[in-house]
Amino acid sequence: MTSSNPLSPALLDSLAESGQVWVGLSGGLDSTVLLHLAVAAGLGRQGRLHAVHVHHGLQSSADDWAAHCIRLCAEWSVPCRVERVTVAAEQGVEAGARAARYAVFESLLRTGDTLLLGHHADDQSETLLLRLFRGAGVRGLSAMAAVRPLGEGELRRPLLACSRSQLAAYAGAEDLRWLEDGSNTEARFDRNYLRHQVMPLLHRRWPGLNRVLARAARLQRESAELLAEYADQDLASVCHRGALSVPALGRLSPPRQRNLLRRWLLRQGAEVPAERQLVVFLASLFQAGDDRQPRLSWGGWIMERYRGELYLRSSAPEAVPFQSCYWVPGESLVLPAGTLTATAATGRGLRVAAGDVVTLMPRRGGERLVLAGRDGSRSLKKLLQEAAVPPWRRSLLPLIYVDGELAAVADLWVCEQFEARSGERGWQLEWCWH
Repeated sequence: MTSSNPLSPALLDSLAESGQVWVGLSGGLDSTVLLHLAVAAGLGRQGRLHAVHVHHGLQSSADDWAAHCIRLCAEWSVPCRVERVTVAAEQGVEAGARAARYAVFESLLRTGDTLLLGHHADDQSETLLLRLFRGAGVRGLSAMAAVRPLGEGELRRPLLACSRSQLAAYAGAEDLRWLEDGSNTEARFDRNYLRHQVMPLLHRRWPGLNRVLARAARLQRESAELLAEYADQDLASVCHRGALSVPALGRLSPPRQRNLLRRWLLRQGAEVPAERQLVVFLASLFQAGDDRQPRLSWGGWIMERYRGELYLRSSAPEAVPFQSCYWVPGESLVLPAGTLTATAATGRGLRVAAGDVVTLMPRRGGERLVLAGRDGSRSLKKLLQEAAVPPWRRSLLPLIYVDGELAAVADLWVCEQFEARSGERGWQLEWCWH
């Protein structure tokens, strides 16, 4: 290992205080070097270090790769977990394999845990260029983050500043053994074509290309973070109870509208639709008459306008209404469609006396409520229509019963006889849609 090679166990010093450390081990050069560095850094002490190999089953040699990883980990006294996955064909081989792989990674991490991946500077350059060729915006052109949240833990790429040649030099100096993936030379894959046909030409012309592209990715990431801050500021005035006010959205400039929508979608775990889809949908959103419900469907999601508000929901079958259950006000209760919480208050909210039994039930039909300031009882169906609750949400709202009598509907209404009066203890209800 030459003195100019930056690879050393010190790259992992920041993990000294973390929880469990997982290394994504494919058996190739990059992940083998990373696991060796983790072992040399002493992360295996007290059983903190683990390796995970994702068996995609896409090649005839897949079992051989898994066996190699198991042998290597046994030699280095690192527990190795092999996870077999099924790759969704409709996503394409590369995208489907990646989705399956990251689903495994996310399932392993607990709070305080870290996943290490062996992506390096050449990978970063290739990722940035591939996304550029596909027309990505600033978020996509920020390429791979060195550190980001993943599930309950954190993903780190400690080798991003190191080149593939530096990894190879380290592996040679340490006499490491790894496998070469034959598919990495198949030019039919975009990344392989770029790696073997294009990048060598670029590196000959611009020897410092990795460094330049890494700086470009960092600047794009800063721009993406700034746009996210602007979007969050706009969301504060446009978003209410998980929906967007269409009139408020319309008062923003078109670039801010699209920026806000992208941020809103990402925060809810949805993929962002294609740029053209977004532009066409926004035009229909503001031009369609009040009696219309313009919608956009894509990738398992639906955006739909209803009574002046824009909602996002999954296109999968609607969530099954929850089963009846007991509830202790003051304790958060997570239901299929949302979370119900209650905060102690005086003179307002839901009144629950000592010994009262509080039950949550789904809507069954025919319910009626007596509300303060209104004569007689009102049907829940009519109230939900007046409150502009979208039809697909109505059956998912929790109805709160006290000693068998309907007392409240989520945080929308509290029946008059169950309202806390002046000086009485009450519970201020809050329902947050998932």
